[in-house]
Amino acid sequence: VDNNSTVLINKHKNNDIIAISIIAKGGEFVEKAVGEGTLVASTMLKGTQKYSSQELAQIMEENGIKIQPACSEDCFSIGVQTTVSQMDLTLELLDEILNNAVFDDYEIEKMRAEILNKIKQKRDIPMNIALEEFKTLIFENGVYSHSNKILEKNLPKVTSANVKNYYNKIFDSKNVIISVNGNFNNEQIINAFGSILKDKKQPAFNYSNYKVTKLTEPKIFSKTLKDLQSAWLFLGWQTGKINEVKDFVTLKVIDTILGGGMSSRLFRNLREQDGLAYQLGSSYVPRVLGGTFMTYIGTSPETLNYSKEKIKNEVDINKVCKTLKEYHKNIVEELK
Repeated sequence: VDNNSTVLINKHKNNDIIAISIIAKGGEFVEKAVGEGTLVASTMLKGTQKYSSQELAQIMEENGIKIQPACSEDCFSIGVQTTVSQMDLTLELLDEILNNAVFDDYEIEKMRAEILNKIKQKRDIPMNIALEEFKTLIFENGVYSHSNKILEKNLPKVTSANVKNYYNKIFDSKNVIISVNGNFNNEQIINAFGSILKDKKQPAFNYSNYKVTKLTEPKIFSKTLKDLQSAWLFLGWQTGKINEVKDFVTLKVIDTILGGGMSSRLFRNLREQDGLAYQLGSSYVPRVLGGTFMTYIGTSPETLNYSKEKIKNEVDINKVCKTLKEYHKNIVEELK
């Protein structure tokens, strides 16, 4: 587009629903204070120069429009769902939200308290504590380590000025990609985002200017919680960048084989066969500069060490390769 943003268009006439995804590069990488992006995402719908928080919510509800901001490590995103008949109104609302959000101090404090409350509530579940510590350690002292533990520590320090500064720079047109899917007018979309997105005079964001901490030796964290009848174990590894396509696809398949539902190896061999787990599985989280692959299990304290050895046995590379060959063979047979 003329303002140097990128619009990806996928037209179809299957139904009247139009989905829009707005991605601003940088996410938490461009934060001056940890938590800025989180507060912007949670408060940018709480009122604009034209609409109050209540008016905005009412308009969207009455017209079936969904606008959902979110901030992650790699990007700030806004997911939009609307219909053909409400496209004009949706674009008007997006213009207001992206350019004229007011960030009232009361709303910022309200959302800050709500976020901190939710973090504390999540700790009622032991699995969440283990996950929090895992994320803190796996990319220690970097953006990818921004767990709830890190957010809780830093969020109280984020000022309203921090929030407004982040908002005023993150949607620089040259760093934004928009994907639109549905039955719409090309010219309308291109003209709209050419107008809505502005040049914020920010440098072009380049992920290669940033680095993440690489693991050089194993890290172990353990914590004893009194009066707990279960023990949670997370075993995880750093993985390559999301654009390393071969590794990305391979790890997706391995994730399915190891922990993808009741037919997975972890479920069959640790839960069905040995009766070890309350809950278990695997997870692959790819990111631009490096991802994580982990396995997890909730078991009894008495079987924790045995469970650990069983999981290590399941991720043995020779066994994984053997299963991959069987998986591939089955797919080929099904296709035939």
